[in-house]
Amino acid sequence: MKKFTPVVKEKLKDKFWKKPENMLFAKDTGIIPVAIGEVARLSLFLPLAFYKDDNQNYRLIALLNLLPQTGNIFVNQKGAWIGRYVPWFFSGYPFTLRFTEKGDPVLLIDDEFIIADPSAGIPFFKEDGEFHDELKKIINFLLEREKSYQLTSQICNKIAEMDILEPWNLNIRLEGEGRTIKGLYRINLEKYTKLEDEKILELRRAGAFILIYAHLFSLSNINLLAALSRIFLSKEQNKQEMPEIIRL
Repeated sequence: MKKFTPVVKEKLKDKFWKKPENMLFAKDTGIIPVAIGEVARLSLFLPLAFYKDDNQNYRLIALLNLLPQTGNIFVNQKGAWIGRYVPWFFSGYPFTLRFTEKGDPVLLIDDEFIIADPSAGIPFFKEDGEFHDELKKIINFLLEREKSYQLTSQICNKIAEMDILEPWNLNIRLEGEGRTIKGLYRINLEKYTKLEDEKILELRRAGAFILIYAHLFSLSNINLLAALSRIFLSKEQNKQEMPEIIRL
């Protein structure tokens, strides 16, 4: 399990950090949140679904596998990303944000990327104790990303208010066995097409159309994900490498 350390001067003033050389850090991630700014690109090759979190807020997520044990099938054995576009969720790594109960952001780093060699890393802090300029850029990106995730969640909640989401038990067949992925939601197209004009206007004003249609069009990517899962399982059995890039 990954261990993350808060980026504070008391612990890291004499330490440095290194950038990931590949994307093996993302190998075990099977589901990621989706922000509205990237939804159009992700919908081209990933299935997008709605999900209700522990706080009963709806979020838009992307599926990176169909079986938990397969991990992220868009990262091959060499750590290369084989999709068209790298999601925001993986950008900014090895850093991430957590929030206190008061909502204050706390910057964290994956311990594996903390080093002591100044010739091989980037300093966390400048001599005056302020964050290094490159780290400031990453922090700004992570904060903007979080704002986009929150905005996307607000739009998802508006969609849910219209009573057009339904539980989606995704039934798949791999290796001759039937599997069911639970906990997902999808748009009920019949209910959506029968919405009153005023509710359609509410959705338009909320900026919901791009999420709705990106989700609906992305559902055809289930077949792509199933095909990749079969390739992944075959590769595991035969020790063959996955393709470097997907041509859609």
